[in-house]
Amino acid sequence: MSAVKCPATDLYSDVVNHCQRLWQAEWDGCVSNKLHSVKPLIGYSNLSSLSRQDAVVLRRLRIGHTRLTHS
Repeated sequence: MSAVKCPATDLYSDVVNHCQRLWQAEWDGCVSNKLHSVKPLIGYSNLSSLSRQDAVVLRRLRIGHTRLTHS
């Protein structure tokens, strides 16, 4: 029996996919969370082209966290 050497970089995408599946399974159990109803699938958003301040404003609007609702 011989050991086959495999570089860690070959396993990276498998590990990332496995972690994302675990995270999604945990997220699916959070159905009472407001954000879950807005964003049922985890992952990266397309807000990277915006400034941080604009991205925060959009995220707060999506989940209903505004001064109007929290004052």
